[in-house]
Amino acid sequence: MAATSTNKQPLLIDRPLHALATISSQKTGNTGYWLSNNSCSVLVDCTQNDGALIEDLYVIAREATSHKISFFMSNTTDVLRESDTTNVVYVTQVESGTTPGAIVHAENLPFGVAPYPTVPLASDNTREAGQFKSLYIPKGKVLWVGRAVASTEANLDFTTAPVVGAQGGFY
Repeated sequence: MAATSTNKQPLLIDRPLHALATISSQKTGNTGYWLSNNSCSVLVDCTQNDGALIEDLYVIAREATSHKISFFMSNTTDVLRESDTTNVVYVTQVESGTTPGAIVHAENLPFGVAPYPTVPLASDNTREAGQFKSLYIPKGKVLWVGRAVASTEANLDFTTAPVVGAQGGFY
């Protein structure tokens, strides 16, 4: 439970969250949207807390080659079991930029339900109107990440591999 043992969702978070991972050997096993002999890794673990709200998922390019990075949610922390279709869910995919240092944000997240301090600038349900997107990770779930390539694809060099980030807060 949260430090004060009260229900803070969806508004208040206990502590900030900013997780980073260099994606060099983490692979989904295919170029599509599913898993096959994957070697993905945990990005955000909510199995030992009350969950998290991810306000931003992003990929930082470190070379001129574009990479597709896929995100999955599961309830395990040891292995992302592709045969467990009940508990492993594809979340989104972000394609990195081709300019070193370029940051690409995940745009295909659900619109957030948490109240945000905003000033409407455009029509309803758009970022321009102040309607932010976010990803809720419930208690007991884990956000996994991997590069969408075949499992036989070579690993990336650690100095040129893209960096993935998740920013938000833990409940």
